[in-house]
Amino acid sequence: MDATSDRVLLRIPSVGRYLVVEGREIHVDALPGVDEAAVRLYLLGTALGALLHQRGLLVLHGSAVETAGGTVLFVGPSGHGKSTLAALFLHRGYRVLADDLAAVDTEGERLKLLPGLPHMSLTPDSLARLGIQTEAILQVQPGSQKHRVSLGTGPAGAPTPVRAVYVLSPGEDCGLRLTPLTGLQAARALTDNTYRLGLLKAMGLSGARHFRQVCAVARRVPIARLTRPSGRWEPEALVDLLERDLSE
Repeated sequence: MDATSDRVLLRIPSVGRYLVVEGREIHVDALPGVDEAAVRLYLLGTALGALLHQRGLLVLHGSAVETAGGTVLFVGPSGHGKSTLAALFLHRGYRVLADDLAAVDTEGERLKLLPGLPHMSLTPDSLARLGIQTEAILQVQPGSQKHRVSLGTGPAGAPTPVRAVYVLSPGEDCGLRLTPLTGLQAARALTDNTYRLGLLKAMGLSGARHFRQVCAVARRVPIARLTRPSGRWEPEALVDLLERDLSE
């Protein structure tokens, strides 16, 4: 990878190269015969993340849903259930605004989420729980356990105000638990869940500006760590807990 603040060249073995320029353009040079799904995976993931970083947005590794009180973000490492949780909110009538990349504009008086692409990536277990047939859904890439699910026409183009951020974290043998995070604790959690933080550092954009952004989020909206029992996934109970918390 070659990276500066306004030009990033990503080299993906067996897929090709992506040149991201000034937060406006992504040029794709795919290898001959490479599967289209693999090209799309990195285009809509790492390359798009680099473009959003170049635009000066705080890009979190998370999903987002719209509630009556504002947009709620679920952040955490891969495999912690962010997409599944967002899909369960979708199943209850909420609107999904972002999946995997959650771009937050921290300028101005209110934090705002920029709506993402109109699809989600879900595992077969999550698809089965929601009654979605996998035969008509594309795999994220050949051999992947995840499938790409269309959200139809997708979210509206206007940014939405951020209401809260939940940091997903498996715990020990305990029940579901919400622990408020404030100050440097909250800023650290947001830093840890910034999308491709290593890429941001390589671009020279992870210093004072990024710190100001995570602090702005930590000051303006509630942030809580959502801990669930290790090895036990109870998504319906998680949704119930969060709906109660958001109604208070």
